[in-house]
Amino acid sequence: MRANKTTGLNRTKIHERLEFVTDILVFHASRQSGWNQCAVANGGCTHLCLVLPSPGATPGKQSTAHRCACPTHYTLVNNTCIRTSKLYSRSTCVLTLICFCAAPRNFLLFSQRNAISRLSPDSKDYPRVQFPIPNLRNVRALEFDPARQMVYWVDGKSQSIKRASSNGTVGSVLVAGSADVHPFDLAIEPFSGLMFWTCSMNNSINVTRLNGSSVGIVVRVENEKPRHIAIHARRG
Repeated sequence: MRANKTTGLNRTKIHERLEFVTDILVFHASRQSGWNQCAVANGGCTHLCLVLPSPGATPGKQSTAHRCACPTHYTLVNNTCIRTSKLYSRSTCVLTLICFCAAPRNFLLFSQRNAISRLSPDSKDYPRVQFPIPNLRNVRALEFDPARQMVYWVDGKSQSIKRASSNGTVGSVLVAGSADVHPFDLAIEPFSGLMFWTCSMNNSINVTRLNGSSVGIVVRVENEKPRHIAIHARRG
């Protein structure tokens, strides 16, 4: 769990069903001192910047070496870095080393009642990663937008459709539940930016743009009760 260290509020479950956890160690910028190359533009790394001992460095001397690394399931593109130049004046050009981490191309997303996880068959370190998305209560349906790298799900507790990034930093409600709206399943068409979802309350298939605006009901026929839904993107 985590909570505000001063007030104790904002309690959030980070991970569960772990065995034999005996200690927790937290690294934070406020606890560090000194300076290294990772302090400037994250060392040119898109994700992780790791400080390395400088060759021949003496104790107490600032490190001038670092390397870029990627989170679990991510990989450095071609295991190389790209040099980019930025012109600061007419006579000065500074080269900056930029390292890119590529998102996994092959993976399986699966949901449990209070968790959403990614399983990668190509991972060499850890095959399963649970997304740090807080306040998951009753995940009923799951969908993924590869174009925007966003996870969508039906929250059975609030009867709404929610979304978040895989790192849990961006979260919002796309379709709010009500007495007349009970989302059951969803499917995303990433090329047009549309989400199709079924409602078990009014027996309809609805369309909502990924920017949050509603398109409306596309299917509602008497005696029809659509529930699970899939999209044939190539045939529209």
